[in-house]
Amino acid sequence: MEIVEIQSWLFQVEPLEGESLSHFLGRFRRANELTSSGLGKAAGLGGAIATN
Repeated sequence: MEIVEIQSWLFQVEPLEGESLSHFLGRFRRANELTSSGLGKAAGLGGAIATN
C-alpha cells in the first residue's frame, strides 16, 4: 500500500496583537467553518456542552 501525505485542510489564522485567546479561537473557528464542539474535538479537548 502506498503512503500518501495528507495536506492540512485548516486555514491558518494569525493572532492579532493583544487579542485574547477566546477571540482568536472564535476567528479560527469561523475561518474554518467549525462548530464550537468541532473545534474542541479537533483540538483533542472534547466538545462544548450546551446547557439550558
